[in-house]
Amino acid sequence: MGKPLHREKLLIFGIALIVIIGLAIIMISEPKQAKFWGLIMVSIIGALTILVNFIFQRRRESDVFGKRSFLSDQIIYDNYYATSGLSAPIVTELWHEVAEKCGISFGKLRPTDRFGEEIGSYLITSEKLDSLGLVAMERSRKLKMEIDLSTIKTVDDYIKSFSGSPKGEEIS
Repeated sequence: MGKPLHREKLLIFGIALIVIIGLAIIMISEPKQAKFWGLIMVSIIGALTILVNFIFQRRRESDVFGKRSFLSDQIIYDNYYATSGLSAPIVTELWHEVAEKCGISFGKLRPTDRFGEEIGSYLITSEKLDSLGLVAMERSRKLKMEIDLSTIKTVDDYIKSFSGSPKGEEIS
């Protein structure tokens, strides 16, 4: 998975370089409407960057989640959380919360899926991860819990953080 992400970042860097060179050319040539053409160019390149990033993200998600078998709620609980002491309804609720907010079928998620990598990896963040972050902040407020969202790296971290699991337990 490292190589496609590297290619994407290289492509985005290339687009940014084209913007800089293009703006320099516009400013050096001093056309009558340099600001207008500069704005047009930046807008087009920006839109292309967003589109390319979106396409790469969809392809990455398809590569990761498309190949996985679908697991039911019961299988997810039995395979990953049955011996954890966590209640099945809470695990299922949290699992579906992640799936819904991130736009991924719940049966295709796995505890080791990482936010910003397999889930919602855009240039900086994604609306999906932002939406999940808002839900997480609201949940922590309601539960009167102090949770540093930056420490939640995986689906498993999310489940354990909001279900009352002792920290440090690894998922098998």
